[in-house]
Amino acid sequence: MEEFTINEYLSLRLEDETTNIYVNNKKILRCKYILIDIPIETLDNDEFESIDEYIDEYKKVEAETKEKAKKLPPDVEFWGHCSNLHYWHLQQYDTNIIHHELAFPLLKALTKAGDLIAKARFKDEIAK
Repeated sequence: MEEFTINEYLSLRLEDETTNIYVNNKKILRCKYILIDIPIETLDNDEFESIDEYIDEYKKVEAETKEKAKKLPPDVEFWGHCSNLHYWHLQQYDTNIIHHELAFPLLKALTKAGDLIAKARFKDEIAK
């Protein structure tokens, strides 16, 4: 089993070829897929404020990405998830960086675990 610790609350584990997310050593979520095909020209484009907006606009790319992601070796996919969530943490849990279906359950769990940065971000997001 491979494990990557992001901070004292958040870690990821590769278990039976599946990436699982843990908060306070409790399994919270299973990673579904990794978005691997973002056209380079969109990276510097101010058109999208969040990954959710990008996915909504590029549903075809999302479908193709899911197919390509199925072909990734589990350890490569694991490190992709680790990288994404590590960056999310470094950006103070900015909910524009990861899909909302992942961001909000994680923020809630991290808040319950005592992560003060997650608590502040979660309150801000609820206020929005």
